[in-house]
Parts: sequence; structure tokens; C-alpha cells
Amino acid sequence: MLVKVEVAMIKNKDAPTIKENKIMYIDLAYTLKMVNERSLHQELASRDSDGYFDHVWGIHPFADIPEKREPQLQGFKVRQELFLPNQTIIEGTSVYYRFLKKIYPLNFLVSQLRFLFYLVRLVKHENISIVLSTDPYFSGLLGLCIRFLTKAKLAIWVVANYDDIYAATGILAMPRLFRKRSVEKRIEKIVFLYADLVIGGNQNNLEYALRNGATIEKSTVFPVGKLIHRQHLLDPTLRDKDEIFAKINAKYHFVYIGRLTEIKYPDDVLKAFEVICNSVPDAALIIAGDGPMLEKMQKITVEMRLEDKVYFLGNISQERLANIL
Repeated sequence: MLVKVEVAMIKNKDAPTIKENKIMYIDLAYTLKMVNERSLHQELASRDSDGYFDHVWGIHPFADIPEKREPQLQGFKVRQELFLPNQTIIEGTSVYYRFLKKIYPLNFLVSQLRFLFYLVRLVKHENISIVLSTDPYFSGLLGLCIRFLTKAKLAIWVVANYDDIYAATGILAMPRLFRKRSVEKRIEKIVFLYADLVIGGNQNNLEYALRNGATIEKSTVFPVGKLIHRQHLLDPTLRDKDEIFAKINAKYHFVYIGRLTEIKYPDDVLKAFEVICNSVPDAALIIAGDGPMLEKMQKITVEMRLEDKVYFLGNISQERLANIL
């Protein structure tokens, strides 16, 4: 009898259904190609918050820009790929339309509006309840528009103090898009004000958001620790020794990991290493990362006469990075 009752309940169309937790994750940091090339799968896999979300849609509005490839201009087409059984990756491009080829700014605006309404329909169709944007600027604006056009809530995850970065370097968060810091400031105040939740990657990031429109009642801190690849968790004695050490004849090894861009101050690493070499000549510096300052960094090593002690590896896999460390 118990079995018959359970079957009857399953067949009952009026029985309550379990509501699924679904999230849309708008992030401009990495494309799927970059994730595969750099073994950053944990970056995407962690988005379901250890299974809390039943399905995740990872969104990159213009994957062609970080990948430095030309858009095809074949009308509105997006790339959609199932990354995991519970995660779908959707990537757009900066521009779609050939008839606007010679007017890039207008092409970009029209294309991104088209992409926005594509996401709005997706949110409505899939009953996505939360949109999370990882910056208060372009992805924040995109998330805010979706919030106003659907019933989804908006969360902004702040993983940098953009005021401190600008004060130290004079570099805008998104110089190709917004041109002036005053424009960026207006955008972040609007986005922080209307977001349903503002999440600081640390206390400093949260305080930056609170100074720029976020309210303490709708804010919290969520430490950034999800990007640690499993290879880094292995006992160092179980890792392979990297081939680079067969080329390096040094007793002490120093490693820099990061983008070679001004906001990271990688040239300071070379200055510090020069000081070290003055006292400890039997040392070597390994630089893992790439960026617009690569040629400048290589030139500095020659000027400092350190070219035989500094090794530029470019972007490397997480497995190799763990082995080096």
C-alpha cells in the first residue's frame, strides 16, 4: 500500500515541485579557451558553490577581446558549451554585424544590446534567480539591466579595490570602454546602489564598495580562495621536478607569478631581485606570466645584467606551476 501511495504522489500533477537554484555568472576574466590552456578548471567548477546551485550559466560577453581574435561578423551567434553536467558556458563577441563594420563603437553598442536581450530571455526561460557580476562596471551594468528586466536578484562580487589601483597607477579599470575615471565612478555608484548584494573578496574590497554606493545592510565578505588547483594541494614530495631546474645552476630560487602589467608592478620584482643578487649571487628568478610589459621586463634584465639569472616562462599550466613551487 505504501508503494502505491508514493507512486500516486509522483503522478499527481498538483503535488509541489522542488524549486531549483540557478545562477548566471557574468565574468570577464577568463574565456573557456584560456581556462583550458591554463588548467583553470577550478575557476569554473567552483561556481556551483559545492553543489548549492543546481545549474550555472557562465557568461562572457565578448570572448574575442581577451583571446585577441577577429570577430566573424556573421550576425548574432553565441558559443554555447556544456562545461559540466550542471554548468553551461555561453560566450559572445564584441561585435556581430558586417554592415556596421566601419563604425565599431555603434557595432559594439548594438551587438551588446542584442546579447543583453538574449540573456534576459534565458533568465526568464530557465527561471534563473540570481545574476552574479564580478565587477561593478561592464558586467555590473549588464547584470543590473537583467535585474530590472527580470525577477532575478543581482549580486556584485568585488575582487579588487579599483580606487587604490587608480591612485597607485592612474590606470582605469576598463580604459577601452569608459575612457575616464569619472565615468567609471558614476557607473559603480549606480551598480552598487541597486545591487541586492555586494560581496567583498576581502574587507578592503568591501570598504571600497561601501564608500562608493553599497550599503552595509546588503553587503558581506566572501574570501577569494576558490582558484586553488588540486595540484597545489599535493604534498610537494609527490610532485614532479620541473625541467627548468636542469637549466638553472643556482642554490636559491625565487618565483614571480602573475600578469606582466603595470597594475601588478612586476618591475619591482626585478629591482628587489637585483638587491638580492648583490648579497647572494647564487640566485635565480623564475617569472611565470605574460602581459604587455614582457619586452620592457626583458630589457630591464639586460640593463641590470641579470639576463642569465632571470627566466621568463610565459603562461604555464597549473600542474607545471605547482611542480616549480
